Amino acid sequence: MTVTSDDILDEVKVVQLSLSKLVGAAAKNPPGADEIWPLYARTERLAAVLKFRLGVERPGVFLELPRSENPEEFLPLALAGLGDATESLTEKELLQGLESIRTARTYLRAFLAEKHRERMRVRRKAAAAKRTSSSS
Repeated sequence: MTVTSDDILDEVKVVQLSLSKLVGAAAKNPPGADEIWPLYARTERLAAVLKFRLGVERPGVFLELPRSENPEEFLPLALAGLGDATESLTEKELLQGLESIRTARTYLRAFLAEKHRERMRVRRKAAAAKRTSSSS
């Protein structure tokens, strides 16, 4: 049975283009989590569909997400992963394409995790300031 991947390749290109626009504009207007979530969801779906079509399953492996004080630095890495996926899928190297999609997904997830941590730090500081001002 031949595994088709043209539709996946087309969708990877769409995600790649969308992320490329966000990365290009990041210096002036850094993207927020709301802009990255749809791209992350699409890469998650792409990985799942390709994995299903290939009939491969990797046992659950805990992958520690990279951390950074500047989450935007993960976006060019995710973009590079999507570029590698495009190249691999074009050359019909589907397993390598799957790994590249997974790499991009990991960096997008790392971005989202750091943005979440930032929001939680702000909330904790605000709550602490509120407690301090109300106890005075």
